[in-house]
Amino acid sequence: MKRRTLVRAVAVIVCALLVAFLCLAIYLRFADLSGWRDTVAEKVSQSLGRKVTIAGEFKPAIGLTTRLTVGDVTLANPDWSGEPTMASVRQLTVELGLLSLVSGPLTFHDIEIEGARILLEQDADGRANWDFGSGKKSTPSKGPLELVLQHVVLSDVQLTYLEPSRSAPLEARIEHFETTEDHAGMLQITFDGAVDHRDVTIAGRAGTLAGLFCMALGFYAVDPDTFASPAFQLFSGASMLGAFFIATDPVSASTTPRGRLIYGAGIGIITSVNNIHGYPV
Repeated sequence: MKRRTLVRAVAVIVCALLVAFLCLAIYLRFADLSGWRDTVAEKVSQSLGRKVTIAGEFKPAIGLTTRLTVGDVTLANPDWSGEPTMASVRQLTVELGLLSLVSGPLTFHDIEIEGARILLEQDADGRANWDFGSGKKSTPSKGPLELVLQHVVLSDVQLTYLEPSRSAPLEARIEHFETTEDHAGMLQITFDGAVDHRDVTIAGRAGTLAGLFCMALGFYAVDPDTFASPAFQLFSGASMLGAFFIATDPVSASTTPRGRLIYGAGIGIITSVNNIHGYPV
């Protein structure tokens, strides 16, 4: 008799928890959560140690796939900077797999950024405005954060880099950038924009060319007078021939999605280093 009573009590508790969870899910899915805009901005400000403002729309849709759309977002610069704003975004949309927060890796189904203006700057003392800190003691990291980006779109994005050693700012303009994960786990990439007033257009699969472009862009951003532009490295030597014919040879190429990314990125990075040190590939 006591055992039957215990089983009934456990069943009632489980049912009550399920009903409460269902009610909470329905509330979060259909309730107007726009009133949380200022609270979210304040929490993010505390985390970054910088003032974050959300002046436009704030539309969260919470579910197993959670989507958040915010408008007119600004991030303040540190006090030592002569410019008040480090970044501003006209509209930001993020779609996240909620269960990935628990099971990992962190999966973003969609990230869309429109109308962004980003200023990266260093002063004479070596301070950089991309170094964030809230002043609180941080907890040790448990390991590298694994991310999965299935679809990313950037449009009308302006990047500016300033430092005392440069006579003029380095500017990059992104008219349109889009990357999509295909069935093989590779990334389809399209890019249309300009780097330091030189037009750049790229279309292809991530791997060799992505690794080469990222390495070249990093070196070019540090010292454009010494290092060649990303466009030059992509189209010089046998870069394109190697990316589309040699690197894809089925005898030596990887057969797994993750292996293809590592294999392709490694070839691109090694090619960039060879080009920089005077051994064009």
